[in-house]
Amino acid sequence: MDYIKLSNNFFWQTIPSKPGVYHIYSLDPKNKPKKLQRLIGKDEEGILYIGKSENLRERLRMLWRVLNPDLNATAHTFGEKYNTYQVLKSNFPLNTLAIKFRCSNNAKELEIKLIDEYINIFGEVPPFNSTK
Repeated sequence: MDYIKLSNNFFWQTIPSKPGVYHIYSLDPKNKPKKLQRLIGKDEEGILYIGKSENLRERLRMLWRVLNPDLNATAHTFGEKYNTYQVLKSNFPLNTLAIKFRCSNNAKELEIKLIDEYINIFGEVPPFNSTK
């Protein structure tokens, strides 16, 4: 699956209203993920955040609303952290942010599994996740 850019207006309309997990990335000018130095090693995939939802379209619509400065919404962990710290916006400009998602009827369990795998590789959660 290709990356879906968050700067595309109404990107979330292409997402199914199904349960699943999603990853947020920052892409370079060649649409390759920006590699991230982690506590243990380098994350070549550049995963900034791993999230889940019982309705991916609605959750990612909320993310879009939080990232859109005109809407002033606050109900998304990634978006709240992103909007709070200018250093994050500077290093990961909105026009570089993208997602990939996977539908799953066991979204919560899959999210936990993916975050656990990340921790086992890098010794910490993805940068914008608070916990698993």
